[in-house]
Amino acid sequence: MRPRSIDEVIGQDHLLGHESSLLRSSLRCDRLPSFLLWGPPGTGKTSIARAIATSANSYRFVSLSAVNAGVKDVRDVVDEARRVRKMKRTVLFVDEVHRFNKSQQDSFLPVIEDGSVVFVGATTENPSFHLITPLLSRCRVLQLMPLRPEDIALILKRAVGDSERGVERSVGVRVGVEEGVIDFLSSNCDGDARVALNALEISATTAAASLARKMHKKYEVFASVEEERSIDPSRAGPSDQCSELSINNRINGDPGGARSSASDHASIDRNGEKRDDSIEIAMITLDDAKEAFQCKHVAYDKAGEEHYNLISALHKSMRGSDGDASIYWLARMLEGGEEPLYIARRLVRFASEDVGLADPAALTQAVACYQACHFLGMPECNVILAQCVAYLALAPKSIAVYRAIEAAQKVVKDSVGQNEPVPLHLRNAPTKLMKDLGYGKGYIYPPDDPFSSSQSYLPPSLQGYRFLDWPTSSDDKV
Repeated sequence: MRPRSIDEVIGQDHLLGHESSLLRSSLRCDRLPSFLLWGPPGTGKTSIARAIATSANSYRFVSLSAVNAGVKDVRDVVDEARRVRKMKRTVLFVDEVHRFNKSQQDSFLPVIEDGSVVFVGATTENPSFHLITPLLSRCRVLQLMPLRPEDIALILKRAVGDSERGVERSVGVRVGVEEGVIDFLSSNCDGDARVALNALEISATTAAASLARKMHKKYEVFASVEEERSIDPSRAGPSDQCSELSINNRINGDPGGARSSASDHASIDRNGEKRDDSIEIAMITLDDAKEAFQCKHVAYDKAGEEHYNLISALHKSMRGSDGDASIYWLARMLEGGEEPLYIARRLVRFASEDVGLADPAALTQAVACYQACHFLGMPECNVILAQCVAYLALAPKSIAVYRAIEAAQKVVKDSVGQNEPVPLHLRNAPTKLMKDLGYGKGYIYPPDDPFSSSQSYLPPSLQGYRFLDWPTSSDDKV
């Protein structure tokens, strides 16, 4: 069901919706730039690349996947591209380009620079994290967004109505859909056309199997009626003919004919219009569609950008004291398969960074959460994580400790090579020599003189410097 030209691409209007867009302008001028298509799965990266190549007549299209290709494959493509360059330029499409390591990505630089190929890469990962800077500087990065439900609906209607490339070809029978199926599928795929199409195909397979069972039963009923007539011809009166309607009614357990057969429905043609069918069709029901989504995939990549996006959302929701949002983002991470101990470690950090001295018990709660997750594991530890997240979200907040250590570390880093020695009165003096050198001399032991405040503990150049603002101002405490 991939589009055969750029005009058949559905969605991504910010890239293709205007004649003045980069891609359409490049096609009109017949001069394609190198670019990267970055977006979630199922948003049309490969489809757009192929549609562009087929719409540009003076280019040949070569596709590689970084999953199983290497530098040698790239060199072979480049050699062939240089050989045929006078006749046609080559578009080299590399899917999952983020899987190439640095040296493999380096191999693209000279061939993009000298124009041997037009490089088009596709990635689901943030290019700034996974692609080298020289490659990014040679390509335009085009970001694809999750498809809107109305875009998904158009794609699904096309798949149902296209007898040559749609689900009819896949399952081998005519396919129709009940009201509400398209809306349900398009609204429950998270903007991923591939997920929606897979669910449609699974639903169509289920419907086709149901139709096959019905047709088999119809044959059995037909044979039974014929046998009854051959044994007792008098039973075959005008009101009991072996008609299509009477057989369907007997199959459906509806002697009165109140229930319609599959042929009473209308399917959708390739233009999205309803059409009447006199032949049996596999009718996809809403229950079929729901069954196809039983094991719905939660978009999450523990090693990619979504991993960092979700932990950031959790952290910021707790910092903002929104318990509901915090629990939601925790659930998203757990359903996506995140390691519970990773989440627990982040909660330990949060307890000191964002709660700190405002509620010192928060750190104890977070450490206990980590320990409980360690010996319980999933799924039992989900409620422990939720309790800790709720506690931290609702706790009073203070970043006084966080700001204090940041300020102190900055002072130390700025003084590298010039850090002052520890004042003599603060040094330990375990030996006579050290005592003779003045180590520990003049030190006042606070328990013996609790009211003495004249003793200094910072180096001379930092006397009076304040790192820890506690009790804190309202800016640091919520």
